[in-house]
Amino acid sequence: MKGTGNYAFDWEVKGVRKGYEDYKVIQDRSYGQPSISKPVGSGTSEKK
Repeated sequence: MKGTGNYAFDWEVKGVRKGYEDYKVIQDRSYGQPSISKPVGSGTSEKK
């Protein structure tokens, strides 16, 4: 075969590791965030 052309080739491989079939990749925003009970500087322990 002879010929000329402008060709592109892309490929993608996807897989799931054994034991991680139900792994949740995208998590809620609150996951891993510390809970804040009151804003910084609003405490009563400030010196006067």
